Amino acid sequence: MEIERRTKKVETWPSWNGEMGDMKKLTALVSGAYKEQDSEIRRRQEEAQKAREDSGIIIGNIHSSTLHFYSHEGSGGIAPSYPFLGIVLTDDEIVTGSIDDVFPEIDRRSFEKIEIIGAQSPNNYVSISFNRKMDPAVRLTVDSHDTSWARQTFVRISDEIYKGVPRWGFMRNTTPLPLLIKSFFGILPTIGTLLALPSNIISDAFFPTAFIGLILTIYFIFSEKLTNFFFPLIEITGEGSQSTGARRISVLLITLSSIPIGVMVNLVT
Repeated sequence: MEIERRTKKVETWPSWNGEMGDMKKLTALVSGAYKEQDSEIRRRQEEAQKAREDSGIIIGNIHSSTLHFYSHEGSGGIAPSYPFLGIVLTDDEIVTGSIDDVFPEIDRRSFEKIEIIGAQSPNNYVSISFNRKMDPAVRLTVDSHDTSWARQTFVRISDEIYKGVPRWGFMRNTTPLPLLIKSFFGILPTIGTLLALPSNIISDAFFPTAFIGLILTIYFIFSEKLTNFFFPLIEITGEGSQSTGARRISVLLITLSSIPIGVMVNLVT
């Protein structure tokens, strides 16, 4: 029995932002990878056909799913049909078609999900999924029996996606550091308020202020809406513009940094 090898590589990113031009680069990489695999499949088919002709013996198809072409609708797989090279756009409606036809329909402000797909079959494809409604924000999947193609494609595309991951992307993780930073956003105003209060009323105001601070801290840590407001999953910006997430974080940091300054001025005076 012939040994069959298969490589499937998956990577996710917590957030991504870039321009439409950056998105177009990724569609070009998927298209290039798909065409590269298509050429390899056709080369193998031609070699198999030549071998049959040279031998003068009619034999069955070579046992390798990389040589099979599938074409069926509603398969429930990664692509609406096989082979498929295009985009599945989810917005007010689901739009499926070629990259050139669907890409102009992407509304960078309202889309829910964008899937860029290059699929020869259910087990031979490359897919990039951008989701602005749920984690992860970006998912790259490369699945193929051609190990070399899968690894090279995965490295090329993942490197390009990584360029759009913001420096604050780690804040969408549930590891201790992001939780600690979020709690800091709630604790700092509380400490600042207590220090700014006159000494004669601190004892009376301590517990109410601490309770409000606790609620605020919990809200900062666990509020999905607040997290999405400051650290959006996906953002496609206008050409040369800064992401709204970066602007909001800047305003938040400036506001928080003004608290200790105000407290020091209050203590001095």
